[in-house]
Amino acid sequence: MPYRNPETLTPEIALEHAGVIIFHTYRGGVFEEGRMSCWFTTNPDDLEELDHFDVRQLRAWMEVPPGDEKTRVLAALRHAIDNGEIGGGEP
Repeated sequence: MPYRNPETLTPEIALEHAGVIIFHTYRGGVFEEGRMSCWFTTNPDDLEELDHFDVRQLRAWMEVPPGDEKTRVLAALRHAIDNGEIGGGEP
């Protein structure tokens, strides 16, 4: 697989909701290593991983019903945006 320069790579969008875009993050910051399943960022240019967050650490994670991981992750991200945890100040 060809090498992709992380400085020119735009991460894939995980979710767009209410005007907020959440991007996937990658193991070790390397695209070829695959996406992280619970770590995301709102800053696609965050090469130093300062804005990365674990969805399971958000208050929204405990407020959405359990289910398969992908469904729960997306529901928690939407809920976190709606309640101001992501993309805005605390409500």
